[in-house]
Amino acid sequence: MKKLLPLLLALSLVANAALVITHFRGASAQASSIRITPAKKTGHNARAADAAASVALPEDAELATLHDKLVASGIPPEVARDVTRALLWKPLQDRQRAMIEAKNAGKPYWQQTRAGKQQLTASERAELRAISEQIEARAASLFPGEYNSRATTRYGFLPADKAAAIYQLQRDYANMSDGVTEETSLFRIPSDNASRKLLREEQRRDLEAILSPAELAEYDLRHSPAAAELRKRFAALPDSTEAEYKTAYAITQSLNESKNDPAAQKLAAQQLRDLFGPERYTEFLRANDSDYAALQGAAARFDLPAATVDKVYGLRDQAVSLSQQIAADKSLSQREKQQALRTLASQMRADVRNNLGDEIGNAYLDKNMTWLESLSRGNVLTSNATGKISSKPVPAPKKSGPGNKQQKGANKSAKGKPGKTKK
Repeated sequence: MKKLLPLLLALSLVANAALVITHFRGASAQASSIRITPAKKTGHNARAADAAASVALPEDAELATLHDKLVASGIPPEVARDVTRALLWKPLQDRQRAMIEAKNAGKPYWQQTRAGKQQLTASERAELRAISEQIEARAASLFPGEYNSRATTRYGFLPADKAAAIYQLQRDYANMSDGVTEETSLFRIPSDNASRKLLREEQRRDLEAILSPAELAEYDLRHSPAAAELRKRFAALPDSTEAEYKTAYAITQSLNESKNDPAAQKLAAQQLRDLFGPERYTEFLRANDSDYAALQGAAARFDLPAATVDKVYGLRDQAVSLSQQIAADKSLSQREKQQALRTLASQMRADVRNNLGDEIGNAYLDKNMTWLESLSRGNVLTSNATGKISSKPVPAPKKSGPGNKQQKGANKSAKGKPGKTKK
């Protein structure tokens, strides 16, 4: 009987919550709905804002009453908040569902498609974003503690007012970025990249306007794209320190600024190797590599020895080293070097299959070690300090100029000595 008490209590709480929700929905049907006044917009966005403003949202007082009744009935406050939030967001879900269902309305089953959000028009997507912005603003006012907590958790290294400002700024740009992604999902044009770049540049300028140089540096250490990639690598180093992270961040930043400088790349690799030591540097390189992650997944599923994983993953270093040796071999012509590189790619694939077996090996090669395609085309491989592999064509041999010694000797022999002329 004692074991049944928690279950009965839980069922009672759920029943009470259901009664409160039913009461709330009945009252909402009779209550007047609010109309959010949209910000002044023009053109396409203005029409979307006008359409979004016609969507009925429950009033704050209704939501507050629902929340209080749920808590009074014994529902935990965090669950009551989730239920209240779900009802606030329901109009958006209903509107999106209606838009999608309308795509197949009136069509016989053999003409119906599996409609999804990607099939909505630009105006429809803009309307959904406008509704989302309205609801987001309402949620922030209804649950200020929750939003302040999120801002503090993510940007706690900043003063509270700046943390709140950056949190809202990032949400705004995330919505805009989603809009660009939706617009380009069906058909892309070259200017789409320019649009994304402009959005990133505007976001950066807004960050610089809010944060001081020192605060911006701290922000970049935590939230820049370079930091996101670096943190994935440091996750594989549980004994790492903040000093190591900051040093590695500075090295990788300099690495990004000198992508076309082989000497700088080599120096950065050595600096990271010195920072971590040989074994930890290997873990650092593997941590964010999709090839290694796939190998670990295969090992977990098929109980492959760790030595096999290391051996297959080590083929990448062998491929880079051997391809560079081939490219530097002066005894080979450019065509012979390219053929040797293609042969090396075939050998690498054979080694993968020999170690993993044909079925696992072929499945692995199908989605991993994509740099082998470049090697198969006769290109030479290179890798940077973080283990990223790139490729470049085999350099063409230098052409002999007319001023070299060999050519001069040939010219001299052809000319010969002047002879005597017979009269």
